[in-house]
Order: sequence, then C-alpha cells, then structure tokens
Amino acid sequence: MLRALYYLKAFGYDFFEKADEDYKYTSYENLKEQIYSCELCSYSKKRKHIFFPRKKKDMKIFIIDSFIKKSENENGIFMSSTQNTKLKTLLKQHLNLEEKDYYISYIYKCFCDEKNDDFALKQCVPYVFAELSLLKPDFILCLGENAFNALGFSDFKRLRGEFFIFFNAWFLPSFDINFITKNPSLEENFIDDLNKIKTFL
Repeated sequence: MLRALYYLKAFGYDFFEKADEDYKYTSYENLKEQIYSCELCSYSKKRKHIFFPRKKKDMKIFIIDSFIKKSENENGIFMSSTQNTKLKTLLKQHLNLEEKDYYISYIYKCFCDEKNDDFALKQCVPYVFAELSLLKPDFILCLGENAFNALGFSDFKRLRGEFFIFFNAWFLPSFDINFITKNPSLEENFIDDLNKIKTFL
C-alpha cells in the first residue's frame, strides 16, 4: 500500500492526515460501482461499455493492459477483439490457461481510442491500484510499455522479461499484443516470457 501511495504522489496527488471516507473502497463491488459511475474525465463521454471482470476466486494471473479495444466498446463483449482473441490463444497454448484462470484490468477504464491523456491517467490508475489491493494476486503480467509506464515504472526495454515484486506479487512486464502484431519477429520473445511464468503456476 505504501508503494502505491508513493506512485500516486508521483502522479501529482496530495495527501492529508485524515482521508475522506468516500474515497475508500470497502469491497470489490464498491469499487465496481465507483468505476461505472465515474465521470472524472472527458473519456467517460466516449464509453459505450465498461469492462470490469467478475471477481475470480481461483485467479492465477492478474493481467494489466492499457486500452479497451474499439470493437469491444462497440459490441460490449469483453475480450472479443482480434488482439484479445490472440492473447487468449497464446495463454491457452503456452500456459494452458482458460479465461476463468486470469483477470484482465485496463489502465484506462473508458474507451479512449488508444490515446494517452495525463489527466485521465491520474483518474484511472488509482482504480487499478485498488483492484490490486482488493484482489491480492500472486502474479501480475503487465502488457506493454505504455501500461508499464502508467504504473510509475521506467526503462521498459531493460526490465521487459524480468521478475520483481509489486503489490506483494510477482510482476513481469512483457510486450502487448498490438506491439507483437506490428513486430511479429518479437512474438517468440513474448512466448518466452509466458513460459517463464510456468514456474509460478
């Protein structure tokens, strides 16, 4: 929790001795309600659907990606985009994981057409930290440099494929599916990263 507070401070948040009770998430459902009603930035006007997965009792991996895909915002079907279909296939082929085995959180909770916005980011990242605090995963897979930087890290090229501890969980940054689709020669590197996770499952 202390680490999360330091990251929030780096994003420009100020802290007070007494926290406002309205900003405490007492449960997963409480957090979900807050995200569904959030209108803190302009991206809330673009969303047609919000994807907040069901809490998974036997979750093996918590996956962090950056953006809700356009097709998913249009059709309202979670993990239905071409990119996420490929991700599901790779997770099944190399880790033997079904959808019930992993939880996916997006950095940006509303559709933003894959555009970064500093103000929106400051509103969304605390939700991701709250998910991590409430779900307490054992393993986190971070997809892509954008998500990695949004969490407060830097030097993705050096740390990609390396394990370290984050929110009391093992944390592994790797490429996102969009990136390996555009750079197919790096798909094997992504698969190598997935294979490293087998030790923890």
